[in-house]
Amino acid sequence: MNATPPPAKPTKRPLPWALITFAALAMCSLVTLMAVLTGGNLDEFKSGPSWTPVAPAAVSVQASRPEGQSFANGDPVTIAYDGGVNLRRTPGYQNKPAGDTLRTVSAGAPGTITGGPVDLDGLRWWQVRFAADEGWMAERSSQGRLLLELAGP
Repeated sequence: MNATPPPAKPTKRPLPWALITFAALAMCSLVTLMAVLTGGNLDEFKSGPSWTPVAPAAVSVQASRPEGQSFANGDPVTIAYDGGVNLRRTPGYQNKPAGDTLRTVSAGAPGTITGGPVDLDGLRWWQVRFAADEGWMAERSSQGRLLLELAGP
């Protein structure tokens, strides 16, 4: 008897994984290239209407102040202490010559923050303009009394 070998199984053609991977990478590269060339503005490649986000609510002035600070340059302020507050040539109140005080500013007087803060002598000092006078004023007294506050709207 003649032994005949079993018929050969048909070979399956392997999936072209290398070709699929190459195509996917090429597509990603093209999208990245388009984003780089357009500066990230891909609007010209979109078709049809798109969703437009709702405008954010008005941002409060407080958001523009650095964290931990009561005021920022340009903020309108008023004198909060009924007894009036000294406007000084330089920040600080300890060991100052008599001429360091420019004047005493009355309660409720409007001013504008022009500089600061400077932390000195245990207090936070702000440069403030009141009419024609500009000088330094503490935000709070050494006893913790509020001296300077944001002006109302």
